[in-house]
Amino acid sequence: MASSTPQLVDRAQIRRSLDNFTAFWLRRVESWRERNETATEKKYAQQFWSELFNCFGVNAARMDLFEQDARRGSTGSSGYIDLFWPGVVIGEAKSLGVNLDIAHAQARDYLAGGTVSDFEMPRYILCSNFESIRLSKLGDPETRFDITFSLSELPDYIDQLRFLAGFEAVTKEEEEEASIQASKLMADLFTAMAGDDVDEAVGDEAPTDPEEEDNRTQQTSMYLTRLLFLLFGDDAGLWEQDLFYRFVLEETTAGNLGAQLNSLFEVLNTPENRRQRLPEHLAKFPYVNGSIFADQMRTEYFDPD
Repeated sequence: MASSTPQLVDRAQIRRSLDNFTAFWLRRVESWRERNETATEKKYAQQFWSELFNCFGVNAARMDLFEQDARRGSTGSSGYIDLFWPGVVIGEAKSLGVNLDIAHAQARDYLAGGTVSDFEMPRYILCSNFESIRLSKLGDPETRFDITFSLSELPDYIDQLRFLAGFEAVTKEEEEEASIQASKLMADLFTAMAGDDVDEAVGDEAPTDPEEEDNRTQQTSMYLTRLLFLLFGDDAGLWEQDLFYRFVLEETTAGNLGAQLNSLFEVLNTPENRRQRLPEHLAKFPYVNGSIFADQMRTEYFDPD
């Protein structure tokens, strides 16, 4: 992808892109009607989603947002979600003329199936049958909405769709819930790395001397501190927006995650004028002085070797 996450495209640029998108797809829909073409969902849905998301600076194909395996809440049977961006939006497409209530109910059925975890729950449901679009914001009753509009009206709903480009106010309640979920994730990650048998004292009884602390606990704590710093850097503008997020999404797999993180830590600990022949995805990270990345630890839980 040119970019795997929103690049904060300005409003005027989004509007121009939406105007072009709408004009193109209106012509295509008209040609389908003239030819009496059916089964448009299977043939064109991913292109439709991709081009719509591109208007907001998001490359859905490279983000691997299409056809995510999921289980239906109503039947327990397996299927796949047409479009799924964890924590952001779930999308369902139907062929031209199909009632969008069907698509909306299907999206909710997948959300109720247990496959989507709490921290992956999207804030929006987006449905389309090419000629109409239905957008629902979930969550807080005071801010949620459910609107349906025609394809020709799409550019008029730029404000409701700008969440795709990263422009969205977050309520205090949503921030608190996100913090709780993040804390749970970090606790689960600590347990997964350090093991269930870690039994360190806490509070006033916690060790203050690193030598008194279990080595595995030390290593785990340092790894989590580094990861938290990188997540903070993405949020606080210490470097290009979502640079670490894109690094994990695009450059790592289950098999190479440890090696890639170790490489990144080394880069962060190396001044720019001492770096040589780095790939672009690493070269964009700045030097971080201090000691947080100075002691390179290749821990067994992340290093596949």
